[in-house]
Amino acid sequence: MRYNNDLPKGWKYYSLKELGEIARGKSKHRPRNAKFLYGGSYPFIQTGDVKASGGRITTYSQTYSEEGLKQSRMWPKGTMCITIAANIAETGILQFDSCFPDSVVGFIANPEKCLVEFVEYYFRLIRNSVQQMSSQTAQENINLKTLDRIRIATPPIEVQKKIVSILSAYDDKIENSICIIKNLEEQASILFNHWFVDYEFPNSQGKSYKSQNGKFDNDLPVDWNITNLSEIADINMGQSPPSSTYNKTGEGLPFYQGVVDFGLRYPEISTYCSKPKKIAELDDILLSVRAPVGELNRASIQCCIGRGVAAIRHKNGYNSFLFYALQKNCYALHAAKNGSIFDAINKQVLLDMKIVLPPEKIVEKFEEIVKPMDEMILKKTQEIKVLKEMRDLLLLLLMSGKINAYDIKAEREVEICY
Repeated sequence: MRYNNDLPKGWKYYSLKELGEIARGKSKHRPRNAKFLYGGSYPFIQTGDVKASGGRITTYSQTYSEEGLKQSRMWPKGTMCITIAANIAETGILQFDSCFPDSVVGFIANPEKCLVEFVEYYFRLIRNSVQQMSSQTAQENINLKTLDRIRIATPPIEVQKKIVSILSAYDDKIENSICIIKNLEEQASILFNHWFVDYEFPNSQGKSYKSQNGKFDNDLPVDWNITNLSEIADINMGQSPPSSTYNKTGEGLPFYQGVVDFGLRYPEISTYCSKPKKIAELDDILLSVRAPVGELNRASIQCCIGRGVAAIRHKNGYNSFLFYALQKNCYALHAAKNGSIFDAINKQVLLDMKIVLPPEKIVEKFEEIVKPMDEMILKKTQEIKVLKEMRDLLLLLLMSGKINAYDIKAEREVEICY
């Protein structure tokens, strides 16, 4: 990474060592993967948790026991985590005390010199450059020496506070929209289970069917059937175009090769294809058909799909019902993550997939309730995209000193995004 002295007045370059404490995480894991090290009350952050954090680590997927803690270190809330293996140069700030392994570096800011939030934002700006450093090594990772070569353009504390307040206003809005999306998805999933798993859909009097002694035939409500997915949906298997047609400049259609492109609900665009072979339409259900098999997303726009994706569309337009039905059916496919029933599935597997089919009037009623939720999820997803683009533009301008942080009113700028 190259540096020059063309900085605003009062700004200086510092290494991480000069701004605070930096050290690798600690975890011996001896004997390897011993069960007694896990399952306790101490959060254990891994590289995937950092990558998924969006800069603020609020959740974790593993914990240490007392024995696990003994061979590790508890890092305090406010520590910035930097991944140096697997997902390289991803960052996030702990929102709770936690342990983490030596594939993660911890940085504790000296409050007299910097805000940890400022340093984390700066790492977002230079992430690609740090990742390029790793590509120059045989191990595809980085270490403390790599991080020690990085120089952070650091303004006075008061300017850091202003920059952080501007950027965090965007992150707060993004986090709020993500919470709304998750809440809507949870409501829709609960309703689906209540109606189509517990059979408490409204009967002709508007009361819960099963609780009101509704009639059953072969464990299904009367007039319900089980059918193949092919009977109610069109299935379009993806096909990868020549790599020479891929581009990052926006030529053609967004291209989704597989689950690597999937987001919270809708894929994230990183590549385009100028000559697509297979196309998915707006609102199609996108299913990963190569490991990990069974992940689901929705198409927010017309797009090109590669061989790792199938696009599925309900023949009568009931895509909200079909999406949540497929979530239930794909649990078995998800086993590929843990050990693998399927490394890949073909079109015939999807054509033969069994779907519980209620009478159309019940499906229509479910659509009336849930489709507006799905439309709100799409709206919030689009808002997040705009907010991220604005935040990243400001990140570049503020961290380089090209614009004065005091010339920006964060809340006003966020409002303009809408």
